[in-house]
Amino acid sequence: MDGIVQKLLASDTVLNGPESWSHETHRQGRAGHPGPFISLPLARLREIVQLNVVAHLELAHHFGRKLAARGRGGIVLVSAAAAVGGLPYMANDSATKAYPLNLGEALHVELGEAGVDVTVLAPLVVNTGVVARMGIDAVPMPAEPISAEQAVDEAFTALSQHEASTATRAELIAGYEGIKAAVIGSIKERLDAAQAAH
Repeated sequence: MDGIVQKLLASDTVLNGPESWSHETHRQGRAGHPGPFISLPLARLREIVQLNVVAHLELAHHFGRKLAARGRGGIVLVSAAAAVGGLPYMANDSATKAYPLNLGEALHVELGEAGVDVTVLAPLVVNTGVVARMGIDAVPMPAEPISAEQAVDEAFTALSQHEASTATRAELIAGYEGIKAAVIGSIKERLDAAQAAH
């Protein structure tokens, strides 16, 4: 189990409200390394599944039960525009981003009946350095990247307004199409150049 998940499951401090939260940003740095699916190490693909699927499953189940029992609270799951369609050269990443989006939309209804708000943070492009690390920083993206702080603000605004997601499906699909075009062109060019050098 991921270290941050173990810490959260072992502590109920997050249940005490925003004033007790540390607001510390936890960056895994595991996602955002594109390449042909079959050329990526299986262990690395499993790490991404652990981060984007298993961690969301365990945290949502653990805290969903506790919050439903007390009849109030909120959960934010983290996804991305890539969740609405397969992203070539980032197939596993985009597939695993679909899990928190669909889980969050379903739990928004289920846990909402128990007084618990669930929102999915689904930004188009966040300025975390991942885009630059992937080598597509110069490629026009479908939206101007937002800061991580702005993304968090959007998530908590949506949560406080009882919204299922920070973006509609239509917005996510439009963003996904733009991201797909940018990523495919840039990554394919980089992979072709690397192959020609060998």
